[in-house]
Parts: sequence; structure tokens; C-alpha cells
Amino acid sequence: IRSTLIEASCLAIPRWMAIRHGLSWLLPLLTSSAPERILSGSIDASSDSWVLTSNCWDAQFTVESCCLVSPEKAFEKGCFQGAGAFDDHTLCCHSFLIWKPPPQTSPLRLTYNIAQRQILDSKNGQHEGMVFGRIAAELGFSRCVEVGVLSATWSEFFLSVATSVDSRLSLSAISEVEEYTLVDLWANQESENKYKDGSNKLQMTDVFQKAVKRLQRFWPRPSFVQQQSHIAARLFDNASQDFIF
Repeated sequence: IRSTLIEASCLAIPRWMAIRHGLSWLLPLLTSSAPERILSGSIDASSDSWVLTSNCWDAQFTVESCCLVSPEKAFEKGCFQGAGAFDDHTLCCHSFLIWKPPPQTSPLRLTYNIAQRQILDSKNGQHEGMVFGRIAAELGFSRCVEVGVLSATWSEFFLSVATSVDSRLSLSAISEVEEYTLVDLWANQESENKYKDGSNKLQMTDVFQKAVKRLQRFWPRPSFVQQQSHIAARLFDNASQDFIF
């Protein structure tokens, strides 16, 4: 992982700078036209931080071939065998990363570099919401919309690092999130046959109260919209939001 990040940063150094500072060892990297390697592996989150590992994989069985299909399809391919196949699949495919970098000249390259750094930063291992919160703050996203909220656990982790409220805003942040709209029905669906979700059995009034209480310290940034997402979308002007997820 470290060598991949070093190569990515080296490729951004101009050729003349490498020559001026005597960094001739960089020239093969700067002039190489070979595509960058795809970064992939399983994410081990067994502690308070996470590590990208390739322990599950070899040249034949990869993240791409074994985790992008159903467990049954993976077993047919021979990815996981024996009595512990389901446990192995859960261990290796529950959390994984496949990172395909855009070309160096792509306008998305800066976004890619920031996102990759935050994803691989073990300090964000407490919750995935922290990854997206730090990406949003570093990219200067001030208006965000979360669709599907439930009790706002994810939202709390996001705002804890995307705002200055908890004093966890990164020094690399361009700005902090000022408006955070949360869209959810917070209502049980009548037909279990059409809406199969374990959360549909929860008492939604209690769930909503938990969400409000969880985010009250971030006030007035959060706004709660109890509505279907396609209807809630009418509340926003085109291109008025920075990050919708």
C-alpha cells in the first residue's frame, strides 16, 4: 500500500523538478506510460483501526473475482471451500476495497488522491462515516444530503469530523459542513412482502427521537425531512448540493 501511495505522489512531480533537484531515480516513474496498479484487498477492522490486507487472496482468487458476486457464485468459482466457506467469505468479503485510479490528467485526480488517503488512514477505522466526513471537509463540501438515515449513527460519525463541533476537523479541511439534510420516512411500511428490511420492525418514533438526540449538538446544521427521497428532491435547486449519498 505504501509503495502505491509513494508512486502516485511521485508521478505528480514535474520532470524539470526531478532533474533540478538531482532526483534522477524518479525519471523512470515520471516518464512511464504503464497504467497504475489497481489497489485491492480485504479491510481488517478487528480493532479500532483498519488495515488493508491481501491475506485472503492470491493470483487466482482475487477480490474482484470472489467478492463482487454472491457467496454461492464465489463457491462455484472455488474461492472458498470446505465447512468454513461461509465464515471465510464473511471474513474476506464483508469489507473490501477495489480502487481504480483515473488517469493522471483527469480532473478527478485530486479527488481520487484525497479519497484514497482518507480511506487508508487507520484513524478513520472507528466508523466508515468518518471516512466520508473527512473527504467532504477536505474537498470543501459545505452542503450535504443523506438519504436513508434511521437513527443517525452514520450521520453522527460523519459530522463529528466534518465540522468543528467536536474539535476533530482535520487541518487539511478546506471548510466544514454547514448544512446537512437528512431524508428518511421514519415510518413503518405496511407491506412486508414489498419492503423486506429488518429495520421495518423497529418503532420508528423511537428511532427518529434517537436521531434527533444524537445530532442535537450539531445544531443548526442538521435538517430533518420526513419524506420519500424522490419527493424530497424537489426541495433543492439543481446543483445546489455538494454531496448527496
